[in-house]
Amino acid sequence: MTDSLKLYGAPFSPYVRAVRLYAAELGIELESSMAPFGEKIEFKSPQHLALNPFGQMPVLFDGDFHLFETASICRYLNGVAGKANAEPQQQALIDQWAGAVASNASRAVMEGLLLELAFPKGENGKPRLDVVVENLPKARAFLAIIEQQLQAQQGKEQGGLATADYSYADSILTPFIDYAASVPDLDGNGKLVSDDSATGQWLHAMRQRSSAWVLTQK
Repeated sequence: MTDSLKLYGAPFSPYVRAVRLYAAELGIELESSMAPFGEKIEFKSPQHLALNPFGQMPVLFDGDFHLFETASICRYLNGVAGKANAEPQQQALIDQWAGAVASNASRAVMEGLLLELAFPKGENGKPRLDVVVENLPKARAFLAIIEQQLQAQQGKEQGGLATADYSYADSILTPFIDYAASVPDLDGNGKLVSDDSATGQWLHAMRQRSSAWVLTQK
């Protein structure tokens, strides 16, 4: 059923990790590679842009069919695994939060912050801490929204970001929070993700799931 599935993308990409997390939740083995067919597809090369005109990762291949956009890929994997979509309102909430995280998390948490720490552009290969600190308020604003939502879910005795059950909205959020939790207190206002926050508790639960091995892949 899954022999024809391949994923194009760098393993450290949060969006690639999101798809792999959800695939693992569905029991689908899905490795990611920049060379899904043996020859490397260079990032934003003509070959890549032919697969995704926006030059983003990941891209899923299922035989001759290919698909981009993280949430769309995850929903497609439901069909591959024979998993029915949720009831209309629940499915709408999943799609709402999956789309909101996918479109906002990169700008808020990755650009100028996590990418600067992971791939420093400063002198002697060191992070530009002024750039990082400048971008912290944007990250905190995004994480405050996530914290508010997860607190509300806790109040309803629901464990997922969008619904009571785990969904691909959780898969999409997990890599970003996992990365953000590694950032120390850089501005005197505390860590981005504290252990005792609703977000910290949610992340702890995500790290206990059987799919969490994806988060350790380089």
